[in-house]
This record gives sequence, structure tokens and C-alpha cells, in this order.
Amino acid sequence: MSEWKTCLLGQLGEITSSKRIFQREYVESGIPFYRTKEIKELANQESVSSELFISRERYEEIKGKFGVPKIGDILVTAIGTVGEIYVVENKEEFYFKDGNVLWLKNFEDVDPYFLRYLLSSLINDLKGLSSGSTYKALPIAKLKSYKVPLPPIAEQRRIAAILDKADAIRRKRKQAIQYTEELLRSAFLDMFGDPVTNPRNWEIVKLGSLIVGKPNNGIFKKNHEYDGGTPVVWVKELFGGHTIDFSESRTLSPTENEVEKYGLKKGDILFCRSSLKLGGIGFSNVFDGMDFSALFECHVIRISPDQQKINSIFLNYLLRLPGLRQQIISKSNTVTMSTIGQGEIKQIKIYLPPKELQDQFERFLRKTIASQKKIEALKLDALFNSLLQRAFKGEL
Repeated sequence: MSEWKTCLLGQLGEITSSKRIFQREYVESGIPFYRTKEIKELANQESVSSELFISRERYEEIKGKFGVPKIGDILVTAIGTVGEIYVVENKEEFYFKDGNVLWLKNFEDVDPYFLRYLLSSLINDLKGLSSGSTYKALPIAKLKSYKVPLPPIAEQRRIAAILDKADAIRRKRKQAIQYTEELLRSAFLDMFGDPVTNPRNWEIVKLGSLIVGKPNNGIFKKNHEYDGGTPVVWVKELFGGHTIDFSESRTLSPTENEVEKYGLKKGDILFCRSSLKLGGIGFSNVFDGMDFSALFECHVIRISPDQQKINSIFLNYLLRLPGLRQQIISKSNTVTMSTIGQGEIKQIKIYLPPKELQDQFERFLRKTIASQKKIEALKLDALFNSLLQRAFKGEL
């Protein structure tokens, strides 16, 4: 590392933003105008759905007077979602919102991909530089004064090439996980058809006719009472995978009566009873643990599906599809906070395919998720981040 230097980032190139574009200058079509959302999509190699445009005339005016992004420039999101980093890689014409995105250009002695990975390695520090307790923003002045390590250009390119390969492997892992979700959805629709149009004319029933006993709300305890050995499923645990992960749930020491009343059984389905966000209301997940090994909290509603009539894994997947989510949300009360009651949940209408077909889907889902977990177990994100840290300590 003897040839490495430590420099202020602002000494290596120009850090600026765009010229302000006013809302009145937006047009229906023309040159794409990007905000944080679009830069984040580009940074993550996702397709960009342009929503805003400026005219060709305005773009050419800005290009002539102030310049526009060119190949090798770097854009960094600086408002809200801080630290998404995109290297401009082609000649596609676009402009971007001032303040929301910072523009690093004219870094003559710095490889742009090295700089991208360098900034990625400092992502937590970058977020620390941002100001505002609720609405984060990364000031240009702070970024300019940030000290960074800088090796010779040949070493920069060598490091960037190594990290490119590692990053490609990591991205393929993420794609593989995404593909498993797409595979599940495709398999479900092939087996059962869309739940809204019901092309196979399955019987339509109310959810209340498929459960054992009555729905009930969970246990209420004050914060200081949480200290024991029995996990309690809260709302946040509903939004994970295809079954509830309660390995990090808060715990209680319940009485026998509380266990009897609030103890979960394998196959129980839990619903989010109240949510500040409409999209969270009535969101469901299925308990897949041992009977009475966990309880559930008062902001959650539990139903116990009749396993002779309906498969809980099938039912939970069905309830999460967009058509069913729309039906569930439509039943909520949104006067102050989005809420849904036990009665509304019982009134949810679903189709009811043959039980053996439902069981077949459960077997397919479990097999698919097992493969997904093997991919996730590789911990490639952690390995990549470790590699980033080593790279900029001169240890590659």
C-alpha cells in the first residue's frame, strides 16, 4: 500500500447536482427525468419505468450550458434512500432532479467502477453524513470533505475487476431467489387459475365456513412484562417468508390459561388486525411450528383452518395474491387507522379446489423454499461486504 494516497473526495473530481427543473416544465413525453426511485432502479440493474419527462429543447439547452450525464459519471441518491450508486454506462439521454441525486464527474485519475465500489464500502458512513432526523439528505459539502484511499490507476482497475466478479455472483443469487418466487406464483396459477376470474369454476365459499372454532385476537401484555421463554408473534413477524419465523420474537412466561387461549397450533393463520399503512391490513402468514410453542399478540387475529377441508399453506398463499389482498383491504375500516375485524375475515370469499390438489401445492412450495434457503445460506451479501472492506485496506 506504499503507493496509496489518502485524498479528499472533492479534490479528485467535481461533486455537484443538476440544474433545477420546475414542475411546470414536465411534458408528457421526451427526455426521461429521473428521481431517487429511478436512480435506485438503475443502480440495482432493474428496468426503469419513466414517469416524468422534459422537452428535447430544454434538455439541449441544459446540455449546451451546463452539461448532462455522460459515460463514466456517477450518480448517488442523496434524499431519503441515501447511497444508491449508479455508473452511467451508455449514451442514453436523461436528466435528473436537483438535490435528490448527487453527480460525480470529471474524476480524471479515478476508475469509475473503483469509485463505485469505494463509495459502496463507505455506505454506512455516507448515511452517517446525511442530515435530518426523519428525512435524510446527503449534503455535497460533506461528501467533498470525505477522506478516501486512492491507489494507482492500474491497481484501481484490478480491484474493480475482482469486485465485479464477486458482485456478479451475488446478483445471480438474488435473481435465483426472485425466480423461485416467480416459479411459485406461476405454478399456483397453473394449478388453480386466477382467484378473481376463477376460470376452473371452483366452488366459492366464505372463509368462516372453513375454520374450527372462532377467530380470536391475541394476548395483551405491557412492555415490562415481556421476559420469559415462550415466543410471542407480533405483526412484524407476519411479513417475512411463507411461514412465520418466530426465532427472534419477544418472549413471555404465560400462565396455563394463557397458553390454552393464545397458544398457536401448526396450521393456524394469523392476520394483521391494525396497520398505519393500508397495504398492511389483513396481511397473513401461517404458523408452522409445534403446537403451543408460541403465542400471538393482540394486534393479530388468529383463525384455525379445518385441515380436512383446506390446506393452510395453500390458503395463506391464496390470501396473499393481489386479487385476494384487494378484497381483504376493501373490508377494512380506514376512518383513523386501517383495521379489520374477526367478522370481516370470516366473510372473505375464496375458491375451494380439491384438497389433494392443495396438498400437492404445499409439497411443491416446501421443496421450492428449501432450495431457496440453500441459496440464502450462502450469505453472499456478507461475504461481498467483507471483500469490499478488505479491498480498500489493500488486502486483495
